[in-house]
Amino acid sequence: MKNQPNPPIPQINEAWITNDQQINLKWQLLNNTDSETIDGFVIYYRAINSK
Repeated sequence: MKNQPNPPIPQINEAWITNDQQINLKWQLLNNTDSETIDGFVIYYRAINSK
């Protein structure tokens, strides 16, 4: 991976769970430039126990 001084920063604008338990996201890049190509992000999540 090349050294990037300003890597793309994603911001999630909307998130929801569908009826078939899929997570959908709408996001944008805060410092988006025409020269950047993004083909994916890794998203980590953890379950929260509800009482």
